[in-house]
Parts: sequence; C-alpha cells; structure tokens
Amino acid sequence: MNSFFGHIYSRYGHHFSIARIYEKGYFSRPFGRDTKNLLMLYCPKNPVSFSQIYPFFFYEKQIKEQFGIAIRAVPVDQCLASDLLGKADVIGVQTEFAVTDDYFDKLFADIRSRNSKAPMVYFDWYAPLDLRFAAKVNPHVDLYVKRQVFRDHRRYHMPTLGDTNLVDYYSRLHNIAGEEQHFPVPKDFFRKIVLGPGLLTGYYMLNAFAKRQDLSQPKTLTLHARFACSGSPWYSAMRNDALHACQQLPEAEVKYGSGVSKKEFLAEMARSKMCFSPFGYGEVCWRDYEAALYGSLLLKPDMDHLKTSPDIFIKDETYVAIAWDYSDLKEKVEFYSNNNRERDRIVANARQALDDYVNKGGFIRQMTPIFQLAHGQLPQLERLYENLATSDEQLTQVYS
Repeated sequence: MNSFFGHIYSRYGHHFSIARIYEKGYFSRPFGRDTKNLLMLYCPKNPVSFSQIYPFFFYEKQIKEQFGIAIRAVPVDQCLASDLLGKADVIGVQTEFAVTDDYFDKLFADIRSRNSKAPMVYFDWYAPLDLRFAAKVNPHVDLYVKRQVFRDHRRYHMPTLGDTNLVDYYSRLHNIAGEEQHFPVPKDFFRKIVLGPGLLTGYYMLNAFAKRQDLSQPKTLTLHARFACSGSPWYSAMRNDALHACQQLPEAEVKYGSGVSKKEFLAEMARSKMCFSPFGYGEVCWRDYEAALYGSLLLKPDMDHLKTSPDIFIKDETYVAIAWDYSDLKEKVEFYSNNNRERDRIVANARQALDDYVNKGGFIRQMTPIFQLAHGQLPQLERLYENLATSDEQLTQVYS
C-alpha cells in the first residue's frame, strides 16, 4: 500500500488535490498507540527530497516491528499547524536549498516551542558534496544525514573557486572567473554525520529493485548519453565538453542530446550497452542507479573522492571511471563495447549491490541511529573519519 501511495504522490503531488489528500491525510494521519514516533518535516513536491522520505514509508512495517516506531510526515512549511509535532519522539527536518541566514535559528526555535525535548535530525538532500549549512544547524541537531560525503574530511576545510568542488574544477579548466568560497564546518559536526541513501530510494527504483525486476533489453545501441547542456557557465562548459566527447565516436551507435520523454529515455537506456553519466550540479545522478536497473554499464567521471551508500562507485567492479576532462571516453567505449563478458560482470556487480541494499536491510541499518534516538539511546554511528585533527601542513598535502 505504501508503494502505491508513494507512486501517486511522487508523480502527481504537484496537483493541489493530490497534495492535499496525502499531505493533509495519509502522511500526516494521527500517530497510533504504544509506539515511539518519528515525524519527518519535509520539502514537498520535489522528487529528490522525497527520495529521502519515501523509504521510511516503504519500510514502515519493518521499522515498526523491529524498533516499535511509527512514521509520519508533514511539509516543513506547515509543521507548526500540526498536532503531530508535539507528539514526536524524534524529528527529521528537511529545508529548501535557498534560505536566508536567519532561517535555521527561527525554524528550530519554532519547532522547540512545540516540542522542547525530541532529538532532531537534519536531512541534507542536496546534490553538492559541501556542508554549507553545518555551522547553522550544528547547535540544533543531534544527527545529520548526508547522501554523499568527501572521502577525505580535510577537503571540507579548503576554499573553492565558486561554491562547490565541481565549480572549482571546471571553472579552472575553462578559465571562468569566480570568487573563492568556504563553508566552515565545526569539528564536532563530523561525528554527527550519518551516510544516508542516495537517489536509489526514489519510489520507482526502490520498488523495482524490491521486486527484483530485470528491465534490460537486447543491446542494440552502444552508448546512452542523453543529457542537457544549458546552465550556469561552468556547468555548460562541463556538459558541452561531455557532448563533444560523445560526438567523437563516429562508429558507435550513440544516443545523445536532450528533449526526449522519460519513457523514451529509459527505453533507450535498456537497449544500450553503456550509459555515460557526466556530473550534474553534484556528482551523483538518477541515471547512476537507473543504469544498473536497465542493464547498462555505467561510465562516469572518477568518483574516488567521495563516499556514498550503497556504494556502486567501485572502479572496474561496479562502474567504469573516466577522466574528468573525458579524454579517455573513446578508449573506454571501444574497449567495453567489444568485451561483453567484462561489461556484463560489472553490470551484474552493480545490480547485486543495489539488490542487497534494498532486500537485505540496507536502509534500516543506515537509519538505525535515528531509531535509537527515538528510544532515548545514544546512537551507534559508523565512523566516517578516523582522525579529525587537521593541520595547515595536512591541508597543503591534500591540494598540492
């Protein structure tokens, strides 16, 4: 039932009538008795933000059976009008990306005026790797759920040209002017980070993997490379370089360009031996997971600098890494188009990693620290970073 509700809301939640039924009805129905209560304050009508919320409802039965916890959700901009706020034992909070400097203090103060005791968890659903809100939310939250993090925490202490590591790299590559930016991260903040699920937990992919669907088709195309190129200057430069690299594959059957429907996009991917997934405004994209679902080998700029879970970015095991300037794309396409066995092995590994996560308790294990908070327990966190001491010399070594 929850998968059906998630499907309808994810596809049609932008319609007023559907939004009202779900936001005012199903998601925010009263808590039951004899449970601890987790209330999610979420950003509505956004498929990326909802991909963090949906799995709580998808696995609601298991969460209740294993931890005795009920799940409810209310749009964050409507939370103060909800009676559920005062009844929550732990509160998850999402916010929009573009907020004013004083937004967080006011939001958390308003929440505390209705519930002075419940631990709070911030859910960062944004594409970039940076922790731009760390200093703002740190005084208010017990845990911080992030879709992906730098493998080396020292990178959080370094300024970048522009506001992300991707802006920095591609602006410097193309001599695009910009101002340096730095988002300070309190050292104790790193001990609050929970590595959460990526876009895999969007409703249609989570359901497909749960049903162990095989959506692959006979491979009549070589490379799927559908992506848009318009955007901010560094983004356009990055994507146009990617498009140019695809256009240098004259003998390969390549589908590139944008403007096709989602149905056609996925149908082409299902018939493609490989899927080329350049970066977006962050590293991780929907197609990174769709590729495994549709049996296409993922080719992507090298992801060694980050951690995500489930991890489908293990070089030559679950994906094929290419250079950030795409200089070796042609070489990789030629090799894997002619090596069916190796291509199929890597696709199968990626598929297995995602299947294991979905069907063997991966999400519930990830979110266990939150469930422990609901019971007043000290959360047992995976230690992402062993040594948080950072010297100027160490920082220099990272970027030299």
